[in-house]
Amino acid sequence: MINPNDFMIEEEEKESNGGHCNCQPKVLCVDDNVFNIEILGAILQSQHNITADFAENGIEAMKLFEAGFNKQCNCENRAYKLVLMDLEMP
Repeated sequence: MINPNDFMIEEEEKESNGGHCNCQPKVLCVDDNVFNIEILGAILQSQHNITADFAENGIEAMKLFEAGFNKQCNCENRAYKLVLMDLEMP
C-alpha cells in the first residue's frame, strides 16, 4: 500500500538544502496503455496527492529516470521514489 507520508518533504530535509530546494518526491508510471496511465494518474493525485510522471515505453522511462539524476539539485527527491511498470509491453 502506498503511504503518502513517504512523499512529503520533511522540514529537516529543506534545511539541509539551505531551504532552497523545491523538489517534490515523484512516482514514474510506465505503461503502453493510455487508459491505464490516465486512471493511475487520477488515483495517485486524487487519493494520495502524489505527483507522477508518465512514459509509454521503456526508452521514455529511462530518459525520465536519467534526467532525475542529472538535475542540478542534490536533494534526495531529485530521483523517483517509486517506479510502477507494466510487465508486458511491446
